[in-house]
Amino acid sequence: MFLSFDDINHYRLFSGIVVFSTALGVAISSAGPAGLPLAHFFLAFDVVITKLMSWIMWLGIVGIPSMIAHKLLQVADFEGTFRMLGMFILCVILGLAIISFVTLPLVYLVIIKRNPFKFIKALSKALIHGIATSSSAASLPVTLECVKDLNVDPRVAKFVLTVGTILATIGTASYEAIAPIFIAQMNGITLDIGQLITLCVTASLASAGAATVPSSALITMIIVLSALGLPIDSISLIFT
Repeated sequence: MFLSFDDINHYRLFSGIVVFSTALGVAISSAGPAGLPLAHFFLAFDVVITKLMSWIMWLGIVGIPSMIAHKLLQVADFEGTFRMLGMFILCVILGLAIISFVTLPLVYLVIIKRNPFKFIKALSKALIHGIATSSSAASLPVTLECVKDLNVDPRVAKFVLTVGTILATIGTASYEAIAPIFIAQMNGITLDIGQLITLCVTASLASAGAATVPSSALITMIIVLSALGLPIDSISLIFT
């Protein structure tokens, strides 16, 4: 399926916003003391928007079931739809499993040259806490405690883990890359190579900007779907 000129301009616009925002953040960091007022402004703006999002998510108690019901009424083939939804869930779980138990341990083994599974075992408390809270920020104190027991330099641990909590959201990035493909297939849309590249870049940037609160990926996914010109209301299918 080919995109119209308006659709191309639509997802270029949102991709441009994401790239510009990233470049602006880097420029503010590089400006030193002169950039502090602007940095403080955006930090305050982020706090206000996060608070506003929390209010909206409370309204989601009523709104989300309504969206799901509306979308389900439009489904003609329930069996096929739920089969695809099951494949989507399986794909997400399989992708996260490969990242967690193959890719990351392999990187650790190649760079550190030690048994990665002993390291994972030492971090089991932090991993369980992260799964229970669905928040990397909430599990950060527990992670710091586990890393301290591994005799890691506290200065290195605090810097790497704090930055990693915000930027190294690999799971969120993979989820935000898989979900738009699923939504495109549900709507009979075939993504070309250019859109797939846009998807990878936008999902990576959007996941890095996602708030460290549960389900925040569903908010930033709007950016990814808009960049690709996909219907935003199809997000309700993922809630089912």
